[in-house]
Amino acid sequence: MELILDPSGVLLGTTGLLVCGLLMWSCRRFYAWGIGLYAAVRLWELLQQGGAGGLVGIGIDLMASDLVALCLLCAGAVRLAGTARGAHPALGALFAFAAMWAWSALRGIPDFGLGPAGVEARGLFQLGAVTLYAATLPPTRAALVTVTRIWLGCAAVLCAAATLWWVSIGIGGAGQGVLIGGVVSESRPLGAPAALIIAQAAVLLLFLKGRSPAVRCAAAALVLTVVLLQFRTAWAALVVMLAGLLLTRRAHTSRLTSFAKAATAAAAVLLVGLLGLGGSLADGLLASSQDDTTLSWRVAGWLALLPTVGGPVEWLTGRPFGSGFERLMDGVVVNLSSHNAYLDVLLHLGLLGVGALLLLFLRMWKDAARIPEGPLLRLLVAGQLAFGMTCPLYPEQAILIGLTLALTRAPLPTAASPVAFPAPQTQEPPCPVAPR
Repeated sequence: MELILDPSGVLLGTTGLLVCGLLMWSCRRFYAWGIGLYAAVRLWELLQQGGAGGLVGIGIDLMASDLVALCLLCAGAVRLAGTARGAHPALGALFAFAAMWAWSALRGIPDFGLGPAGVEARGLFQLGAVTLYAATLPPTRAALVTVTRIWLGCAAVLCAAATLWWVSIGIGGAGQGVLIGGVVSESRPLGAPAALIIAQAAVLLLFLKGRSPAVRCAAAALVLTVVLLQFRTAWAALVVMLAGLLLTRRAHTSRLTSFAKAATAAAAVLLVGLLGLGGSLADGLLASSQDDTTLSWRVAGWLALLPTVGGPVEWLTGRPFGSGFERLMDGVVVNLSSHNAYLDVLLHLGLLGVGALLLLFLRMWKDAARIPEGPLLRLLVAGQLAFGMTCPLYPEQAILIGLTLALTRAPLPTAASPVAFPAPQTQEPPCPVAPR
C-alpha cells in the first residue's frame, strides 16, 4: 500500500498503463506486430529452459508472455467486436472454454491463493487469449505468409541455439545430465515445445515451398534437428504430419521424394559422424527410441491422477486451479504436471472443458476442407493432437490454432486474378436484301 501511495509508485503505475495502452493499440492495428511480439517473447522463454524469472510480483510472478497475452486478449476483443459478423462459429467453443477457465480460477484463488492458482492457470490463459487474437486475423494469404515467416524465424533461432550448444557441450541424450558451472543440467539444449516448433516449420516449408532444392535441404536439416533433440513426442508429431503430407495430394509425391533423398543424404552424413564418434551418440539415439520407462511412468501417473477428481460436479467442471497434481506413485508423493494436454484440461476444466477443446479442433478440421491451404492446416492440427497425448499443449501453439480459425472464416483466394466480365451479347446483322 505504501508503494501505491508513494509518488514514484504512482508514476511507475501510470507509465505502465500508458505502455500497455500503446501496446494494445499497436497490436490491434498491426497483427504482424502482435503475433511477432508474442512469438519473440515465448522464444526467449523457451531458450531460458524455464529459467526466465517473473517481471512483476503481486502474489504471482507475472511473466513477460503473461503481459503480452493480456494485451493481445484486449486487442483481440476489440478487433472481434468490429468484425462480429465475420466471426468463426467455432469461437463459441472457445468462449465456453474461457468460461470454464474463469470458473476454475474463481474457485481456486480463494482456496489456494493467487500464486498457486495463477501458476496452474497461466498456460491455459495464454492459450485462449492468443487463440482469440489470432482468430481475428484477416482470412487472406498475406496473413498465412506472415505467420509462416514468423514461425520459420523462430525455428531458425532455435536450430542455431541447439547447434551452438552441441558444438560447445556435445549432443546429449534423454535422461542424461551435463555438468555446467558445477551444476548438473539437462543435456538437451531445448525442450519439447521447441522441438515441435521446428517440426512444424519443416512441414510448412515442404508444403508451401517444397519445389526448391534448397528448401528441401533446409527442411531435412530441420527434421535432423528434431531427431537429435531426442523427444519422442516430437518425433511422433513429426511422423504424423509427414505421413499426412504424403497422403494428402499426388502433387506432393515429387516433393517428398526429393525430400526423402535429402533426408537420406543427411542421415548418411550423420551415420558417418556417429561412427567417427565411436558410436556413443548412436547408442544414445537408440536408447532414446527404445526407452519406455518415461511413457510407463506417465501412464501410471495418469491412472493415479484420475481418482483425485471427486464427485460428479468436479468431473463436469474440473478441480479449481491451485489444487496441484499430487498423486502417490510407488510410495512417493509426486507433484508434477500430468504430461497430457487432455488430462490437464479434464482436471481443471472438467468434461465440459475437454468437450469444448475437442469441438474446437473438430470444427477447424471440418472447415479446413473449404480452402486451398486446408490440407496444411489439417496437418498442423493433427500434429498438435498427437503431441498433446504425452505433453501439454504449450501456449505458443495458439498462434497456429487462431490462424486456422482465421483462414477458415472465409474462402482463401488462391491468386490475384482480373475480374471476369461477362462476354458481350453480339447480335447478328440482318440478312442483306437483294436490290431490286
